[in-house]
Amino acid sequence: MSQKLVAFSGGGWNSLSALYGMTAGALDALEQRGETRDLSNLFANTDAIAANSGGTWALTTLASSTAINTALQSKSGTDAITNSGFLGQVREAFERLPQFGQRSVEPFMLPLLSDKNGIDFNWERLVKKLVYAPAGDIPDGQFKPGSLTRWAQNKHLIFATGLSAIRARNIFDRALPPQPMIAARSGLFSPLNKIESAARANNIPNDAQVIPLSIELNNNAGTNSLFRVTGAGTNDVRIDYNSVRGFQRSSTRIPSKGDASQLPLTSPSVYSSAAFAIGLNALTTRNTDKLAPMVSLTPQGLTNYPKAPQTISERAGHSTAKERGLARTLDGLFIDNTAISYGLSALQSDSGLENNFQISAFINTTNQLSDWVNITLNDDGILKLPYDITMLFGFDQDGNPLPTNDGYPIPSLPFTFTQPNAVVFNSDALTGIPADPNWSFEPSDSNVRLEQRTIKVTTRDNETFGIPGEINGTLNLFIFSNPSSDPIAYNGNILNQYDTNFNSFRQALNSPEGDSLIADSFAFNY
Repeated sequence: MSQKLVAFSGGGWNSLSALYGMTAGALDALEQRGETRDLSNLFANTDAIAANSGGTWALTTLASSTAINTALQSKSGTDAITNSGFLGQVREAFERLPQFGQRSVEPFMLPLLSDKNGIDFNWERLVKKLVYAPAGDIPDGQFKPGSLTRWAQNKHLIFATGLSAIRARNIFDRALPPQPMIAARSGLFSPLNKIESAARANNIPNDAQVIPLSIELNNNAGTNSLFRVTGAGTNDVRIDYNSVRGFQRSSTRIPSKGDASQLPLTSPSVYSSAAFAIGLNALTTRNTDKLAPMVSLTPQGLTNYPKAPQTISERAGHSTAKERGLARTLDGLFIDNTAISYGLSALQSDSGLENNFQISAFINTTNQLSDWVNITLNDDGILKLPYDITMLFGFDQDGNPLPTNDGYPIPSLPFTFTQPNAVVFNSDALTGIPADPNWSFEPSDSNVRLEQRTIKVTTRDNETFGIPGEINGTLNLFIFSNPSSDPIAYNGNILNQYDTNFNSFRQALNSPEGDSLIADSFAFNY
């Protein structure tokens, strides 16, 4: 059988609710065929599952909560997910927040992350409160790979994140990425006396500001768990330490693979959900160590540090940072918000990417259809797809070719952030397909749309992710959009949309066409 990858895109709680709706609909389809309704059967023919940002929340809760797994085993338990079940508990957690009901996300989030409310800019604590605590049986979100539920223990799970990268520089070029990456600072001169650390690699463009990092639970690995600097191979990947004052610099090499068997699984899910870290950095510099966690990468493992180490001098700060190998982690969406690139890279690392690979990708967006990218087809027709997809084929937000080797800015961010090249498929796969999807579903009582496309793809060499070119496969896309929703629920209307996401995705897959397509996607019929 061919290699099979499932990919979950990001999108905060919007993605979480939609992916649970997909899971519910897929289990309905499985049961309809007379099979036992559980996640072991659903993922029986799946080799690897890759996720990032909000998609990691879906993957980690499904992979670790016995209560959620038990609920999904019956239609009645699944029906209750949005009421007394998991998503209903998420709703109640939001509604208990003192700032709930604000009109926009900015005044809602900033107080939540402030000292006044006891969260102290701690994104990890917020995720635990609004994702893991509602699951009910994940103690404080701290669980180890060995405690995964039965279905997940023999799967390769990939959590997409990244390391803060540093621009190419020499003694005459001190250009830094726009966000400080504080490893340590002096207590006496904290505004000026900062020690900075960032990762550097020779397999990403010079101006890119993030290096892909996978946190993986892999049954094929000897340790059963590893972190991997994606695509690094034997390339020279290092952490640089640079002083804002003076010219003191040092560097230490990052292992391309390491043991993460003692890493709580909540950590990669938090790493991949720190989207606020960079945007709020200018306002909350002293607390960004909690938003964009610092990690130490050593041959012994990957450890996250709850706060930057405080030292009394620059020299001591450099010594501490180098000894611990500290660098900052970033959200996986800063490279590839579909997790497809990370998943392909993991398959290549496992046993080599094979012809006829199959990807089932579940993409969630809150963008209007009018905001999707227009691609000119070979017959001069127009194809519309989210940028998260067109990027993988080398098309920018205007439908023009992306640079072949250079980094390029992410259009969805309100500030300039340069990602490395994430193009992994040849562009003619998009320009040669029909403008209309294979199938679409639009309930009459909402703005929701689900469409499915099957695209024959050929890989393109990508040095950053270590993906070889000219390998053929199939990409099954399920694109779920709800412009009325939002990645964060700052009022009750958005929480209602999360219920709509769950129910609409499930309803779509219970239609005859959706049932058949999801069965093929998960290979029920093999």
